[in-house]
Amino acid sequence: MKVARLSVGDKADRVLKFLLSMSNAHVSRALVQHGFTERDADEGWNRLRALSDGRLDRAVPRVASPEELVRLDRWENRWFPIARATLQYAYPAVEAYVFQNLRQTSGSQVVFSVQKFIARVRALETDPAVGDDGGAARALLMERGLDDEELAFADALVTKLRMVAEPAEAAPAVDRERLEAAEEAVWRWYLQWSAIARAVISDKRLLRLMGFRRTGRPAPREEPTPAPANGAEAPNREEVIDA
Repeated sequence: MKVARLSVGDKADRVLKFLLSMSNAHVSRALVQHGFTERDADEGWNRLRALSDGRLDRAVPRVASPEELVRLDRWENRWFPIARATLQYAYPAVEAYVFQNLRQTSGSQVVFSVQKFIARVRALETDPAVGDDGGAARALLMERGLDDEELAFADALVTKLRMVAEPAEAAPAVDRERLEAAEEAVWRWYLQWSAIARAVISDKRLLRLMGFRRTGRPAPREEPTPAPANGAEAPNREEVIDA
C-alpha cells in the first residue's frame, strides 16, 4: 500500500507548534535539561523562516494557540474594526492603504496580520504612499485609543511569539531547489528535538501542545527509512510523530 508523504505545509505546521510550545515552562524546562539552548531555538526559527519566504501564510495551517496568541487575537478583534470604521469615515484613502490585502484572521495567522497592521499604522506619518492625510489620520486613531503604547503592547506580543515572516501580498515565484533545501534543513532540526522531547516528556497534555498527539483521524504516515550501513549519516526522512 502506498503511504502518503507529509507536505511542506504539514512539516511547517509541526515545527511551528513545537516552537510555540516552548512558551510553556514545563516543556522548555524539560528540554533545557537535555541541552536545548536559546541558540537551538533561534536555529529552529531561522530554519522555519528560510522555509517560509513569502509563502508561510499558505504553508502553515492554523495551530492551537498559546496564551499570548489568544491575547493577540483579542487585540486584533478590538482594534481592526475601530481603525477600519474610523478611517473609512474620515480618510477612506488611508483606510485603503492600511487594510490593503489585510483582514482579521485567527490562529497563527493573527501574528501576520497584526504585524503588518502595526507597520502600516506607524508609517502613516512618513510613507509617501499614504498621501497628505497620513498625519491627520494617525492623530485621529490616537484619539480613538490606538496610541503608541497600544501598538507597543501588540508589538511585544508579536515579538514574544516570534513568528517568522509576514505573508506576501502577491505570491512570488518559488525557487524549488532552495525550498527543498530549506525543507530538509528545518525537518532535520525538528526530528532531532522532537525525538528528544518525546523521550523526556510523558504528560499527554504537553505532548498535545507540542503537536505529538491528536484526536480523530490519524495524520498521513511515512514509511521509516532504514539506517545506512557503515555508520553513514541517515538521509532526511518524513517521521510520524502522532502517538
